[in-house]
Amino acid sequence: MAGPVASRGSSTVVQPSAAQGKATVISRSMQGIKQVFFTSSDLKDPDKLYQVVSKLQDFIRQALRPLTTCPLLVGNLLANQSLTGGTTAYLNHGLGRPPVGVIVVAGPTRDINDTIAGTLALPAQVTASQQVGVQSATSGTYSFWVF
Repeated sequence: MAGPVASRGSSTVVQPSAAQGKATVISRSMQGIKQVFFTSSDLKDPDKLYQVVSKLQDFIRQALRPLTTCPLLVGNLLANQSLTGGTTAYLNHGLGRPPVGVIVVAGPTRDINDTIAGTLALPAQVTASQQVGVQSATSGTYSFWVF
């Protein structure tokens, strides 16, 4: 079983064991959080307390940067969208920007050859910042992750 390894002024590193599998974006980000060393008397001094909290904020911000810049993690789930085979459905994605991509996460089929998402022309007066066009050869209820 893996455990933390740390020394004064270094990062806490936890390596996944075989049972845990490969490291994820989140687990790698958490490894980047550095330890902040302080004493109970530091917490009583307002200036030192400010320094401790400021360091903590900086280290957490640095560690989470990969998560905040990963486009796949900043998206919306469009659940239970009814599609009629061969007909284009225009879905409000709510991103406020053109999507980077669309993933079919549930439906009668997840075959990429059956479902085409995000590549279809939009109707007049509608922009990619508002909607995404989706078409499937198979009628059914689908869920999409739009990011």
